[in-house]
Order: sequence, then structure tokens, then C-alpha cells
Amino acid sequence: MNFPKLMDLQKLRIDVESENENSLLICDQGEDFILTDDLEELCYIRYHFAPPTENWIKNRMVWTQKSMQYKEKWESIFAKTACLIDWNMLIPLNNIIIMYNAANEEEQDDVCKLLDIEPYEFPSFDGDLLGLKWSFYGNIIINLSSHIDVAKTTILRDEEFEKELKFALLTTLIHELRHLGLESNPFLPKEDYPDSEKSESRVEEWCVATYESICDKI
Repeated sequence: MNFPKLMDLQKLRIDVESENENSLLICDQGEDFILTDDLEELCYIRYHFAPPTENWIKNRMVWTQKSMQYKEKWESIFAKTACLIDWNMLIPLNNIIIMYNAANEEEQDDVCKLLDIEPYEFPSFDGDLLGLKWSFYGNIIINLSSHIDVAKTTILRDEEFEKELKFALLTTLIHELRHLGLESNPFLPKEDYPDSEKSESRVEEWCVATYESICDKI
């Protein structure tokens, strides 16, 4: 599957800086990022100005106490998957939050402590959801327990369970990164990313096609 070329990151930085105190406010910046308070999108957007690496993706992952038991198995797989998709989707990525049960208040509090935010800021989360784009902070959430439950109820043999779980987790990861990349970067070129790509059906179609094109590399 062919993806659009990576945005000119030096130009993107100039464009972001030129909008300071117009459509956005620069809150923080470093050698390879700028954190903005976007006055039009009404959220924080952290622009990353370097091609992503697996180590960078791993450093963006947040594991709760209850999800930590899955870290050894899935951390590298998640990181490799993210690096194989359209890199433009990763430009506004802040954190990938992996939770065992994202509807559990105790685990939500764990996330809020790790991110140093107030509990009321955690988004409303239905326990059956597989994942969620947390727009305000540029995060995505992966809900492990829902994937495990679905795989257990639909698959009988162990080897099929593992295959189904991998497909479900990675397509959710790709799906939420696609939403984030399309909806949290107002500087994306419209000729490559028209608004029609933001629909749920188009995101899911792109997600499955992307997974099928990279699954043999994971």
C-alpha cells in the first residue's frame, strides 16, 4: 500500500510557529516538537518534527498497573506496527495509552496520575469500546479487555485466538492513529487527505487495507 510522502517537517514547523497568537498558542517547544493550544480545534496538539522510530513510539506508550503484564508481549509489536503506517498520521501523536479496562475508574485514576492531569479530564468510556481517540490531549486509548473478551467468544482454538487478538489489537491501533492524524493536524495537505477520509467507514476501510499490506512484516 502506498502512502503520501511525509510532510516537509521543517516547513511544518515554520507554519506552526507563524500561527502563534493567531489560530494557536505555543505552550512548549524543543528540538523536535512544538506543543500548541489550538484555538480553532479547541485542543492541545503536539507536533513532532522528526521521522518516527520504534523507540520513539515506545516512549510515547503509557501502560497502567493492570496492563503492565501485557507490555513484554505487545510493546514491540505495537511500536513496529505504528512505524509501518503512514508517518503523517503520527505527527500529532502525544501518547498511546494501553489499559486493561478503560471503563474502570481505578485504572482511569492510574492514567491521570501518570499523565499528571485531573480525573475529571478522562474521557467518557463505554466498557465495550475497543479503542478511543482522546482528542483534547492528542492521545489514543487501547482497551485490552474488550479485545480479549471478543476473541474468547468468537474463537475456540488457541492458535486462532492469538491470530484474532493480534488482528483486533493492531487494527484498533491503526484505526485510532488514523483518526488522530486526520483530525488533529490542521496543516495536512487537503489534496492528499480530503475531509471525506475522516468518516468512520473510510477510516475503517483504510485501517484494514493498511493492516493487510503490513501484517507479514509484523
